[in-house]
Amino acid sequence: MEKALERRHVVVLGGGIAGLVAAYLISREWGNRVEVTVVEKEAKLGGWLQSIPQLEGFCERGPRSFRGTGGETTLRLVYELGLQGEVLGADKKMSGSRFVLFNGKPCRMGAFAVMRSVGLWTVLRELFVPRRNHSKEEDESVDSFFRRRFNPRLAAIVGAVCSGIFAGDTRKLALTAVLPLLAELETRHGSIVIGVIRLVLSKVFEAVVGLVSRRGKGGAATLPEPCSSPEAVAYAKETGKRAALFTFKKGMQTLVRGLVDKTQATLLTSCSVERLDFTHSRATDRVPFTTVFVRNQANKVVELKAHHVICAIPARSLSAVLQESTVSSVSPAVDCAAMHHAASLLESIPTASVATVSLGLHHVSQPLSCPIPAKYRGFGYLVPPYTGEHILGAIMDSCTFPSAQPGNLTRLSVFIGGATQPGMLALGEEELVETAKEALSRHLGLSFGPNPQGPNGSGASAAPCEVVWSSVSLNWNCIPQYNLNHRKIIAGLEKALPEVSPQLSLAGASYYGIGVNDCVKRSFEVVQSLKHSPQWAALLQEFFPAAIPSRPPLLLGGWL
Repeated sequence: MEKALERRHVVVLGGGIAGLVAAYLISREWGNRVEVTVVEKEAKLGGWLQSIPQLEGFCERGPRSFRGTGGETTLRLVYELGLQGEVLGADKKMSGSRFVLFNGKPCRMGAFAVMRSVGLWTVLRELFVPRRNHSKEEDESVDSFFRRRFNPRLAAIVGAVCSGIFAGDTRKLALTAVLPLLAELETRHGSIVIGVIRLVLSKVFEAVVGLVSRRGKGGAATLPEPCSSPEAVAYAKETGKRAALFTFKKGMQTLVRGLVDKTQATLLTSCSVERLDFTHSRATDRVPFTTVFVRNQANKVVELKAHHVICAIPARSLSAVLQESTVSSVSPAVDCAAMHHAASLLESIPTASVATVSLGLHHVSQPLSCPIPAKYRGFGYLVPPYTGEHILGAIMDSCTFPSAQPGNLTRLSVFIGGATQPGMLALGEEELVETAKEALSRHLGLSFGPNPQGPNGSGASAAPCEVVWSSVSLNWNCIPQYNLNHRKIIAGLEKALPEVSPQLSLAGASYYGIGVNDCVKRSFEVVQSLKHSPQWAALLQEFFPAAIPSRPPLLLGGWL
């Protein structure tokens, strides 16, 4: 028992949101019984979650919000970090007003508008489209699915949405990975329309039964999920109902700062992982270890002995690490074969690069007004792929979160590049800004010149704007692409990696979801799995609940 309760060491590869959440949860669960080290190659922690201060307000390099739906885990984390007072909920009207560009102008996309685009005949026809069993047949692309079951118009709308989320190509994105519910509905019910009706009816039935059950029994006690306090669960449940989207008063990097402040860990920045050496357990060992070789800014390689490694770096980065790694075991040839197979699978997960052009604007003739025409104000608009446009879409940050900046400032974020137009990132920063301004001028009627002119040369419809500041972020390989066979790749990894080492876990956006909520939830799952493993359970018996000493994390710039 003494050996089982020795101080453990967990090394987290990657200091983005997924890695920081994992480090925080481990330090919270086990306190000083477990040493945690985070290795991040960049000088800053947080990955793509970077809020950049500007002359007025700020802009975001990466994600600018997280969803309320499916965001319960993230909101629990917000509560535990003490960030409740920093949270901003989106304006309900604005966040619900979303547009897709058709014929050069944003068209509002509500349920009615989508139904009108689909058409009644298409809905009726969908009932008789032959069923496809997505669990047995080859993967189908998102574009192919919507064209087969509905029509090209709806396929274009979904293409725009997927461009906004994945910056991807719906002709390559896998339906089972991107929209698994639709694949399941067709497999089970043979029709999306019938499946949705049955799903809605079942939800109504569950709600009625739940209501009757609560009235009859006075409410059954609901146990919070592990890794969460009852107060955090209650806060997340109530707050999640208030808005569709959430951010923070000073930007999404607030979440990163909260994690760094509350995590008891050694944070190694500007350090890269060279390779791993997996040492399998001998008969006398209770917990095997992995040696992590880390190179610092001084080009010196240092070894870290880890009882568990959480990999929260991009899939292709991990592939490069595994290709240089070694296995020390009784059957190294077999284990190395599994490791190289895992590296090959990781390498097959592609990424897309996106340029974000952020603009801070003043209305020239009406300083306290928003220059965006009222009929186009909302969350933003998305552009269907292959329409000849040079942007993926634009988000109206100041409309969605009106209290996140001074009242006279209009913030817009324009996205360029992605999987369908990767060559656009070869443009210089000034060219990218001009591309964004030209698109906004044509689509929204904004004017950025000294002599305001509308999109057709008419000054009557122009909204004259002064660019207070602009910022360009070139986000290379920032969004994993869940292309065809993605789920098969993940299944192969889930089989191959335990053969290499059971002391290796995957986290981050490359595998189970690309959003902030997805990354946070996955990190919770990884720590939960570790918490319930036999080799780690003894630590909880000795040290639970974890009372984390209030000392700041150790942040080492170049390390040693």
